[in-house]
Amino acid sequence: MEAAAKADLFEKALLPHLDAASNLARWLTRNEHATRDIVQGAYLRAFRFFNGFRGRDGQWLLSVVRNRALTWLCREKTAPQVSFGEIHGRPG
Repeated sequence: MEAAAKADLFEKALLPHLDAASNLARWLTRNEHATRDIVQGAYLRAFRFFNGFRGRDGQWLLSVVRNRALTWLCREKTAPQVSFGEIHGRPG
C-alpha cells in the first residue's frame, strides 16, 4: 500500500478512536503520563501493522492499547519502589 494512501486510510479508520484509546489507557493505568506513552505507542504499532487491518471499528486498536497498558502495569509492579526519603537520605 502506498504511504500516502495508507496514512489517509489510517486516519479515517483509527483516529476517531483516539479518545476511547486514551480513556482505556487512563482507566487501566491511572497515570496520565503513562496514558500518553501507551496511546502513542499503540498508534505507532497500529500504523506499522495497518496493512493487516481488516476491521471497521476501533476494537483492534483498543486491543493494542490494552496489551500495551498491561505490559506497562507488569513493569511497574516489578520495578523497585523507592520512597522520597530513601532517595534523599531521610527516614521513610
